[in-house]
Amino acid sequence: MVAVKDMLTLPKFDYDECHLKDLSCNTVADKLGKQIVTKVKLADEEFAPTQRFWDSLCSRFGFSPSIYKFFNHRETFDRISGVCKDDKIRISIQKTPSNSEMQTNWVPKLLAVTNPDAPLITGSDIIRLMNSLDAEKITYSGGIVTSRHKPNTVMDFDIGGDTHQTKLTLDTPIDGYGRPNIYLELLRLVCENGVTGLARAFKSSVILGKIGGLDILERVMESYSNEDGFIAMRSRVLSAQKSWASVLECTKLAKLLWKLSSEDFKPEVIQTTNVKGPNGHRNRLVEKLYETCGDLRAIYGVAQIDSLSEKRMRQLPSEATVYDLICFTSEIATHQLQPQASRTISGYLGNLIGGDIYDLENSCEEFKEFSDFLDPTSAEAKKMLETPILN
Repeated sequence: MVAVKDMLTLPKFDYDECHLKDLSCNTVADKLGKQIVTKVKLADEEFAPTQRFWDSLCSRFGFSPSIYKFFNHRETFDRISGVCKDDKIRISIQKTPSNSEMQTNWVPKLLAVTNPDAPLITGSDIIRLMNSLDAEKITYSGGIVTSRHKPNTVMDFDIGGDTHQTKLTLDTPIDGYGRPNIYLELLRLVCENGVTGLARAFKSSVILGKIGGLDILERVMESYSNEDGFIAMRSRVLSAQKSWASVLECTKLAKLLWKLSSEDFKPEVIQTTNVKGPNGHRNRLVEKLYETCGDLRAIYGVAQIDSLSEKRMRQLPSEATVYDLICFTSEIATHQLQPQASRTISGYLGNLIGGDIYDLENSCEEFKEFSDFLDPTSAEAKKMLETPILN
């Protein structure tokens, strides 16, 4: 059970109401002359706007971000206020940094902009909810609290000789933007790696209603059961063991890893891992991925993998199975990355197992070894046959 004292590590949140025209923006010009908003000012306070702020603002008043190409922010806010019968908004503000954010030079963040009448689960509500639901794991990032829970019916699956237990992952917005979402998860008990289905196929949204939203969410979580969904998820993971990962599936993961920075890694990982250079931790993961998938450029004789068409990359195998990618991805998402980066990597994993079919579905049944894909008379095939296949 999660004690209240443990929940106090969440940031402090405030909720304020104002009119859109009450907001003003501080901007600077980039190298191309484009105006970039650095701070949003309300009364005498300055806040750092987040992407959720801009996305929710567009959603609240029904306009596209492209409007800023023609009007500056001040003019945009004034025009909207002039045509809207009611431009009153509720703003969610993160007042203190989370555990994963830098403590120095902290500026309060603007989260979502919503209709003042829209349902809202606040930061204090989350404390009561997590205690009531006996949450097993809780993280916070960018206006969303993510927690792990036991489903109404717990099932254990044997997949590849490892026991996987069914869990639920709950995403709860605490800024009023979007609905709470429940995702299915398979927890690999041997190393506590969570395979979370962050995909539409394994997601259920909870409609809160205007009154009693917290009680509705609590009742849904206490009674939620989706055995058919868990069985379908298990089937996809089993199929992953029989499918070679395509070059495209590996490349998509590699591109996400290349975008990681040192700030995306947990402090304990940075402290205990001996790497060199500002991007050493990212480079280490990319190298591990190449050890798993093989040096694809050397195997297929190209200087850059991106020189191949997407259709061709779907047809070419790597030295890894899709299950190898699942284990690799769930390991780094669970144990090495900060919540926001972990969510991005988990999104890749969810889309991978949530798709209708893998690029090379069940290909291991026809090609038992990676070398079986290659022409046995070619020099490259002979070289590959002399090289041990990586597990």
